Amino acid sequence: MAISTSVGFSKKLLTGTKSAAELFTGGKIKVWSGEVPANASAAVGTVQLEWTITTATTGLRFESGTTGSRALVKKIADTWGGEITGTPAPATFFRLLEADDDGTAADTDGAYARIQGTVGIAGSGADFIVANTIFALGTKNLSAFSMQIP
Repeated sequence: MAISTSVGFSKKLLTGTKSAAELFTGGKIKVWSGEVPANASAAVGTVQLEWTITTATTGLRFESGTTGSRALVKKIADTWGGEITGTPAPATFFRLLEADDDGTAADTDGAYARIQGTVGIAGSGADFIVANTIFALGTKNLSAFSMQIP
């Protein structure tokens, strides 16, 4: 599955004055196990939350992009991470979310900017590459993050 953006993401970029990096500033990434929703606007259904990635104080922040760049890049100085929750199960998808969106409900009116993709190991063709899709319980940090906006 390729990266999917929500209707709200497109709507906000086309009608607003914020960049993609600004839309997700203060936000989070949630990683789930279970069936991957059809697109970023769909409800997640009966899945299990495995990991919420954010920072202790500011939420996610991104580096300033160069002119013409379509990449969201983790602010190098920030520590992104969070507790692994639930019974460990293979992570299957993630959503990059705005600060006020928990990412679970359907967003039929385009209120939220979301980006969704698959999770997998190197060589799997997934969008979010991890060493192992089954995370050990405890705190896990994300040292680097870069995503090309489709």
